[in-house]
Amino acid sequence: MNKFAITFAASALTLAAAAALPDAAAVALPGTASQAAATSPGAVCPTSYTGTKYGASVNDDADWQRLSGMLGRNMCAARIFYSHALAVSGDPKVASLPTNATVVFSWKDTMTASAVTSALNSRPAGMVCYAAYYHEPEDNFTTAAQQTAYRASWATYGPAIGAAGCTPILILMRYTLSSASGRNWHAWSNPGAYDVNGWDAYNPAWNDNPSGYIDPAKLLGPIQRVAAETGKPFALTETGSPIAVMSTSAARAAWVSQLAPALQNAGAKLALWWDVANSSFDNAMDQAAADNWNRRGHP
Repeated sequence: MNKFAITFAASALTLAAAAALPDAAAVALPGTASQAAATSPGAVCPTSYTGTKYGASVNDDADWQRLSGMLGRNMCAARIFYSHALAVSGDPKVASLPTNATVVFSWKDTMTASAVTSALNSRPAGMVCYAAYYHEPEDNFTTAAQQTAYRASWATYGPAIGAAGCTPILILMRYTLSSASGRNWHAWSNPGAYDVNGWDAYNPAWNDNPSGYIDPAKLLGPIQRVAAETGKPFALTETGSPIAVMSTSAARAAWVSQLAPALQNAGAKLALWWDVANSSFDNAMDQAAADNWNRRGHP
């Protein structure tokens, strides 16, 4: 995601408002504090759960154990990225997940339809699969000709994904829905070729002046309008926030306690925290955020 372009105007909770929120211990739902040890690999995710599935990105095979430990349960939903072709077979990140886990696979290289189907068919039995070709294409397919080619590629990849029993998901930036982007999301959409609108959606106010946390209703409003327009469900395939400038872990956790139920109430299929830390965008989940990302009723 273009983490540094999220400059769209947002009605955000300012630091003063965030400071007024209760701390993480006060807002954690009963029974959701992640005190339990992670279940060992080989665990099974239930198949009867139909609500929003909360999880995170899995960047290496140790992530599942660490994140499951923080959440106090099996992490039954994950995002796995391939910067080139799909490489599901033999991937230790895939092997680390529980049976019946739900995974969003993203890849970027051009592949044949048969290669896509074959790669996805190599996933473990019972794994629920979503797949996206070239997530966040907005910065890379910028001309009309490139956008036409991108949309056309979905006529190949959408059916190939479906042939493997997976769900095709188009993944765009939430920033694209803001007037500040100057974009029209339809430029990358081939609506007949995918079934779910995926969005990489972050708190844009974390380094504003004043900094704070966007109202979840403001974050989700444009996404819900696209869902209504297309008749397709939506998922947050990347989300989260660094601890806002001059803010605290507890204040971020309080925001998470608002975002998590808002996603459930809005009917999101998935809610996947982008668990990445670097010097300019530290979006890593900490224990306080994990406690409020772990919703009751989730497997």
